[in-house]
Amino acid sequence: MLYILEIIIIVFLWSKINKLGKRLNYIESKLQETNEQMVSASKNEEEFFVETEKLQQPKEIINNKHKLDPLVLFTSWFKENWMLKVGVLLILVGFGWFMSYAFINNWIGPVGRVTLGFVVGTILTLFGSSRMSKNMTQGKLFLILGSTLVIITSYSARVIYDFFNPVAALGIVFLVSVYVAVTALQLQRKEIAIYGLITAFLAPILTDGVVDTKLLFTYLIIVSLSSIWLASIKGWRIINSIAIIGFGLFSLPYIIGIIPLNALDESFVLLTVFGLGFVYFMVSVIGAIKNDDIDSNSIIVAILDSALIILVTYQMIVPELQSIVLAVWMIIFAIGSYVAFNNTGKEKFFYVYSLVAVLMLAIATSMQLDGNSLFYAYAFESTIISVAGYIITRKLKVGYYLSFLIIGPMLMALPAFFSSYLWRDGMFNESFMILLLIGILSCGLGWFYRQVSQEAETRGIDVGVKYYIALTTVGSLFLLALIWRSADAEIVGGGAITLSLIIYTVIGIITYFSGLLRNINALKYYGAVLTILVIIRLVLIDVWSMDLPIRVVTFVLIGILFISTSFIVKNTKKEDHLIADEM
Repeated sequence: MLYILEIIIIVFLWSKINKLGKRLNYIESKLQETNEQMVSASKNEEEFFVETEKLQQPKEIINNKHKLDPLVLFTSWFKENWMLKVGVLLILVGFGWFMSYAFINNWIGPVGRVTLGFVVGTILTLFGSSRMSKNMTQGKLFLILGSTLVIITSYSARVIYDFFNPVAALGIVFLVSVYVAVTALQLQRKEIAIYGLITAFLAPILTDGVVDTKLLFTYLIIVSLSSIWLASIKGWRIINSIAIIGFGLFSLPYIIGIIPLNALDESFVLLTVFGLGFVYFMVSVIGAIKNDDIDSNSIIVAILDSALIILVTYQMIVPELQSIVLAVWMIIFAIGSYVAFNNTGKEKFFYVYSLVAVLMLAIATSMQLDGNSLFYAYAFESTIISVAGYIITRKLKVGYYLSFLIIGPMLMALPAFFSSYLWRDGMFNESFMILLLIGILSCGLGWFYRQVSQEAETRGIDVGVKYYIALTTVGSLFLLALIWRSADAEIVGGGAITLSLIIYTVIGIITYFSGLLRNINALKYYGAVLTILVIIRLVLIDVWSMDLPIRVVTFVLIGILFISTSFIVKNTKKEDHLIADEM
């Protein structure tokens, strides 16, 4: 008797839901009449409810609606027509109990079960899609409920009863997702389109046995291209993000070798990844130009697209051709970043795709070179990329940001200073060239951007933070380190320290007075700090470790250098007085 009671409850709840629906329709019609009297005839019913909802919300909630947490959003969604949502849930649970009881007692055979599932699911889906034009909340619930029931029935028919082969089961779920997507397109509902796309990507899992690689990737191509088309015509960029995530998750086991492939299937997967990778890239570039902007979804697509290309190149391309393939992709991404920037002027897109191109260049370089040769390549590449970025965009900030790439070669150069073993055969060695090169390149970048900044300032342009000072300073530190190591490698005993400190003192004095005379604070502070560090080292470290003769020579020579500065100051003051008298 329990099942009879369940049926009665279901019928009772369904009648109550129908009554509530009629009452809601009556209230909506009355509100629509009131709305037509209060607002212009051009506003439709949906706009009226949106405006009413906004007026009822506090201003801070309206202004910060995107900051609401998911719990608040779910609560707001549930409160709207909550009886309907509870009724749908109860019907679903009750129907599930009834069906399970009927199946256990074998009231309905396998064919009847599958047929019933498809019929009920189809009716609910069609009812939901038609209802959405009148009541969006009700329609969406019935559409999702019906389509989910069709998908579950298809899965059961395939896995439990073995009625369908994988292709047929895949086709049924795909048709459901297509219908949902078309409904979303007609009614302009992005959330329904996302649901349809997720359903499409779940289809291969629900078929329980799509083992043919070509069939699977052909299906993924169709779904991906369809999602790209939908995102392009409606501007729903999140569709592309979800699509490339789904494609990547399905492709990953095949790319990294978890699922073994023969030569023909491997070539098909490779061409699919490269083909869709190029399509996603072109869609991003065209979308950036068309919308004159780039959002987080475009960045996600760019990162995942490049990651798939790099991974499939590393796993499926023969080692002899890997660097060439990545170099070709690097050129493609670099050209795309330039075209998008040239048409939009948006730096963000240039940063994303140019950095992807740089990453591909770095990986290609590492595949061909190693050791010191790799350092030389990275050092020159980072310098050229920074200068080229400024020349292409004519924006100092872009060049500055790209100059941060030189941090990588700087870190690679540190062992050349700290390892005494590398200097055992004298100063002229690979470590000497490494420190010299990174010092010259960093100082060269600093000089280049100083010239550019000064030219911009003469035109009245505010250059902001002067990063060229940091570039020059860090480069000079490598050159100072080169002096220290070279002296230590060639001169035995404390003479190396004496020579290094004297050179440092001379450099410090020159830069200090150069900054003082030319009114350049950066040079003045640099020289002052360098000379102070020399004094601190002499007093705290070297005075205790040097032999007496070397200690005397060092202190006397450095003292003479400091005393000589008083004559420079005196002559400078005389010149200033003469100039003042002439005026």
